[in-house]
Formats: sequence, structure tokens, C-alpha cells
Amino acid sequence: MRILIIGGTQFVGRHIVEAALAGGHDVTLLHRGVTGRGLYPQARHVIADRNGDLGELRGERWDATIDVSAYQPEQVERLADVLSTGHYTLISTVSVYDDPPPGYTEDARLREDDSYGGKKVACERVTAARFKDPLILRLPYVVGPYDHLVRFTWWVQRIADGGEVLAPGHPDEPIQLIDARDLARWTVAMTAAATPGIFHPSGPAGRLSFGELLATMREGTSATLTWVDPEFLIERGVGHEDLPLWPALDEEAAVNQADPARAIAAGLTFRPLAETVRDTRLEPPQLGHRLSREREAALLTEWRQR
Repeated sequence: MRILIIGGTQFVGRHIVEAALAGGHDVTLLHRGVTGRGLYPQARHVIADRNGDLGELRGERWDATIDVSAYQPEQVERLADVLSTGHYTLISTVSVYDDPPPGYTEDARLREDDSYGGKKVACERVTAARFKDPLILRLPYVVGPYDHLVRFTWWVQRIADGGEVLAPGHPDEPIQLIDARDLARWTVAMTAAATPGIFHPSGPAGRLSFGELLATMREGTSATLTWVDPEFLIERGVGHEDLPLWPALDEEAAVNQADPARAIAAGLTFRPLAETVRDTRLEPPQLGHRLSREREAALLTEWRQR
């Protein structure tokens, strides 16, 4: 198939490109050329800003399009004005939901605001209006190699570094995620099959707690985990920028309990978490992006002396 990928040079997009190329598809990337310009020479690169002139897309037709980088409804409208495509897949987010209940399905109430999630809702609505039978994927945390956001990667590398690790909050809080490679392989397969609908590619198939996540990362390391009450940390200004993925600090923590049954029934599978952890350890060190070892040690000392 001729597949157009909007984005494709960072994290999720890179994995989707690699899955499409591995599947033998003829891939075109539309991106600004800011990152990844030298990636994937076997693919065609169209250098353009989706917020500007997309005239280079006129006069061509693709069998399918996967849109990884739509954050504003106007971006989807502008693309639909010039794009000739068979199937269209939109990468969205579970942040579209408005305080959903545990085990919520794809029919749960959506946000009606100007937040990140609210704008994604607007993108989904334009998608449904402008493209025939689209596929909309509402993603949880995506993890694994190439993660420039340094969330899961930071935890893997910090724990691998050993010593006493500050673990925030309560270990039984739920969290959902998916390895970008599992997501990419399934996304390309669903797109190639022109599958319509809305899905939660949220893993694992069973419940995963934040404590179980960190414990898996700790296997084979010399690290120990010290769980610290959230109130203690919040009072001292510790937030998501310091300790990513922390469910209790997530304004949208409820989205970590999506029902993935529809996606699993459509063929989505999840590799073992330990495999994702192992491969993420091979990424270049990025510990400087988050809580410093010095501040971590000071917080742990104060916590013990409280």
C-alpha cells in the first residue's frame, strides 16, 4: 500500500514508519524537517509545515494516511482540504475523557474544554466529519525506545543506576501503557485493513499498578524503593516534571483505567513489560531531565527524619 504518515520522525511516529516499512509498504513522510531528516532513506520525505502550505500533497493519492501529529482541529481541516486518501487513521489520546469511571469504554463522556484532551476531541470530530470510516486510536502512556519525553525511560535508567530510589505516592495506584512497537505494528495492520472505529490500545491486558511497574524495573538491579507519601512531596514542590508517570499527580489519573477489550478483540497484543524495560535500558542516559540525585537524597533524608 501507499501510506502517508503525518509526522513520523519522533517516538511514536518513528515506530509506525518502521512497522510500515517492515510490512513492505510504500511510505511517504510529511514533516517539517526539524528532526529526523536523515532517517529512513527508503521512504519519500515531503518537507512541509502542516500549519502552512500543504500544496505538495495535491494531485496524489494514498491508499491510507496515519496522522500522528494532529493537536488542533484546524490542522485536520487543512489536511482534509488537500488530501486524497483511502483510509485515515488519527492518533488520539485517552485524555479526551472527562473524569471517566474505572473500566470505562470508548463511549464514555468526552471533554468539552480547551485543554489538550479537549482539543483532541475537536480533532476527532473533524476527522469523523471529513473522512469516511476513520480509525481513531486513543492512546495511554506510550513507552519504549526513542522516547524523547523521558518519562518511562527516566524511571528505567534511574532504577538501573541503583541505590535508594524515591518512589512517589502509593504502589497500588493503577497505570496503563503500551510499548510503542506493539502499538505501531497493530496500527499499521489496522490501517492496512481499513478498520474503522475507536479503540483503546491500553495495556497490559490485566491490571498493572505503579508499584508493579517500578518493581519490574528493579529486577536485576541493586536499587531499593522507598515509598513516600504524596502530601509530603507536593508540599515540597515535587511534581510531574520531577517524577514522571506518577498517577496521583496526574490531573487525569482516571484515564489509567480504560477498557482495552475492543482493541484486544481486534488483534492487539502486548509484549512482556520486562522486555520493554530491558530494551529501554539501552537508550542513551537521560537522567538529567528529572529529579536530581542530590535532591532525591535530601528528600529521602527529610522523609526519614519527619
